Amino acid sequence: MRPSILTQRRFSCADSIYYDQEEFPVFRVWMGVLLLVFFCLLRSWQTLKAPGLYMEDSLLFSYYYGHFRPFSSLFVSHVGQNYLTVPPYFAAWVFSWFDVRMQPYLYQWWGFFWSVAACSVPFFSRLFRNRFILLLGPTVLGLIGLNDIYYWNTLIYSMYTGLLVLFSLLFYPPPKTWPGTAVLVLLFIVLPWSGPYCVLLLPAGIIYLLLFGRDRKTLPIVAGICSTIVYFMTVQSHTTRLDQLKPMVVTRYLQVLVDKVLFLQLADGISLYWLVAVMLLLLFSWYCFRADPCFVKNITIMLCFVFGSLSLFFLSVKYPMYGHTLACHRLISTFFWLILLLYISDRYLVQYTPPWPVSFALLLGFASLVVFLNIRYPSLGRVSAIQRLDDFTRSIAWCEQVVGRQKNTYIIFRRPTSVPVMRLRVRIGSTRPDAVCIGSDDLPQATWKRFATCQ
Repeated sequence: MRPSILTQRRFSCADSIYYDQEEFPVFRVWMGVLLLVFFCLLRSWQTLKAPGLYMEDSLLFSYYYGHFRPFSSLFVSHVGQNYLTVPPYFAAWVFSWFDVRMQPYLYQWWGFFWSVAACSVPFFSRLFRNRFILLLGPTVLGLIGLNDIYYWNTLIYSMYTGLLVLFSLLFYPPPKTWPGTAVLVLLFIVLPWSGPYCVLLLPAGIIYLLLFGRDRKTLPIVAGICSTIVYFMTVQSHTTRLDQLKPMVVTRYLQVLVDKVLFLQLADGISLYWLVAVMLLLLFSWYCFRADPCFVKNITIMLCFVFGSLSLFFLSVKYPMYGHTLACHRLISTFFWLILLLYISDRYLVQYTPPWPVSFALLLGFASLVVFLNIRYPSLGRVSAIQRLDDFTRSIAWCEQVVGRQKNTYIIFRRPTSVPVMRLRVRIGSTRPDAVCIGSDDLPQATWKRFATCQ
């Protein structure tokens, strides 16, 4: 009897054309990345040209300003969250050593880099072969999956994009050298500390080990699972509420899954019966590519992210607090749903080589989806510019020189709080308890006095 696809232990993906290094068009992937960057800058340039320290970035800026926080603070301080996000903290800690006027730009472009990486990493995994999918795919993920400006212009949101990079590494072939394995182990140890959604690595990693068997990725995945367990020892208790698993919550979960994830917010109030149609489509694709165990195993892991990520929100203490899902709560589900759709389309175009009108219609559908969603939700691609932030950072830089000439003195600079910027407050000068505030009246510039206080 022929063994089941799911129980075939050999890593057949390594033998398929998807991992043929000589034929894989890396140049085309880089072209797709450049297209993503171009379209993102074109859409959001008015926002990206002026950094704003949006969302929790203002809290990170205030907390790490002055580079006097010890390195150990990365693992004990909860800045703006009830959980640790160590990689963003580390970036903010490093940036605190730079000129204060540069830091808002560093925050923004660090977030931009991680968003580009999250949208690009899946296409370097060699799962995708069709030249048009490789060219268009990063833009689809970037302008639909990450269709919220805060993923592109904030450092704190790299807590999500860092995890997207981590989860995408599951679909890479096993490294061929031990140095490559060591790099992968390091990534699997560090990236789970980006945020609590790293818990998805537990089921996904276990499924990978069960389906693919032992190879050189076993050590990195086991290291990632252990790192995730250690991370959750730092999370406050009672963050998961299994008592919320009620029929009303399950119905709400399914409705959000259909409306916001599977149908990508194309319409509201879509009937749950369409979920049956989606399941039938997945079963049909499963049947069409049943001869390829690599395909079946990969989409099994992708579906783990699609359904599991959204489930975490509805079983957490945040669901009663919010009452509805935000874009960040649906991010991982939507992102991997798009990867799954692109993956199925790629395999269809490569294996069956349909007539060019069919191929063109399929690719045109993805392109139209990008355009339609960005036209329908234009506010997701921009945010109001933060006024006088440059004045604020320039005033800090100039005041550092004035206060630095006086021993054991300090001054506090505040910027008025307004959404989407949280509290901006920095202490310039001495941090000793007996330090004397010099007062705003002693400052020579009227611009400085606007921000200065002793409290």
